[in-house]
Amino acid sequence: MANAKLVENREAQRFQLAVPVFLRWRSGDSLQCEADGLSRDVSSNGIFVYCNDECPPIHTHVEFVLTIHDSSDSKLRIAAYGEVVRINGAGQPPGFGANGHFIVVR
Repeated sequence: MANAKLVENREAQRFQLAVPVFLRWRSGDSLQCEADGLSRDVSSNGIFVYCNDECPPIHTHVEFVLTIHDSSDSKLRIAAYGEVVRINGAGQPPGFGANGHFIVVR
């Protein structure tokens, strides 16, 4: 059996960032859905989010609001939009990856 090699297809560098994420999307019957989650990593064109409850379905367009706190109790909210491209499988924590338009803050 040949050794399989994992190929990294990402276009942008990912940064590990665990911050609260508020999610909003429309269900298949156009109902507005909302959930809270925690980011695992972000890049200029993608994000992975662990969900507290349900995850949006694959190919769903999602609005993200990331909240970053600093040591002085100030916070920065970053809004982004993306499309769910993968969902964690059975036996994994609920979460999903999305591609989209994300803001790079320097």
